Amino acid sequence: MQTLFRSRLLLLASLAFVPLTSPRLHAAEFGDRLANLSTRAQVGTGENVMISGFVVGDGLPKKILLRAIGPALTGFAVTGALANPVLSLYDARGTLVNTNDDWSPTDAATMSTVGAFALTPGSRDATIVATLMPGAYTAQVAGVAGASRVL
Repeated sequence: MQTLFRSRLLLLASLAFVPLTSPRLHAAEFGDRLANLSTRAQVGTGENVMISGFVVGDGLPKKILLRAIGPALTGFAVTGALANPVLSLYDARGTLVNTNDDWSPTDAATMSTVGAFALTPGSRDATIVATLMPGAYTAQVAGVAGASRVL
């Protein structure tokens, strides 16, 4: 998943697809900005957690926003949404970079800046805002206490 902004990245537990017929694409061809990618999936436990990889391209570190939306999906008529997702971010060596269970209101400004829909205060959706060096990363989503539902 390569969602690049000049200084930020937005991920909704997402995967990116580059058309196989396209020549190698560079973020600069899009003004270093790719808006928003999302994936809806069944999230389980153990080997059934949701895993999404992405790359922060060469250059300066990038500020990113990762979101694991569960409870907020009910506002979009999604049934069976994961009530309490846990979002974890790992680097290419498998080292835990950050984890979040229940988003922080301090992330609201970043969400607004990148055009992400607002979350209800106190909801159990998960977010991570971090500045990452160029490299490969993996975001993993699981349910608190082994819950298994749609994300």
